[in-house]
Amino acid sequence: MPDKQEFARFTRLVKNNEDLEERMREFFNGFEKGSHPMAILCGVIAALSSFFNDGLNVHEQVDREITATRLIAKVPTIAAMAYRHYAGLPFVRPN
Repeated sequence: MPDKQEFARFTRLVKNNEDLEERMREFFNGFEKGSHPMAILCGVIAALSSFFNDGLNVHEQVDREITATRLIAKVPTIAAMAYRHYAGLPFVRPN
């Protein structure tokens, strides 16, 4: 288990990475309105590797940690945006 300092660092990293870059937000426009949110989620997660190709060396622990932290931070945002796109609602930035 992490100590308080490690937990605070991890929490800060997640909060700093939860929003999506503007170009990534535009990616949702490629999906038809009413597309299933899970299909959108899968497609956008797959596209993350093209936006963050610096953390793809699976043999380096630091790269794996960066990639895992980005996923933990961004998946809830992507899931919410996928649902909102499906429902025809405007996107809301995470807070």
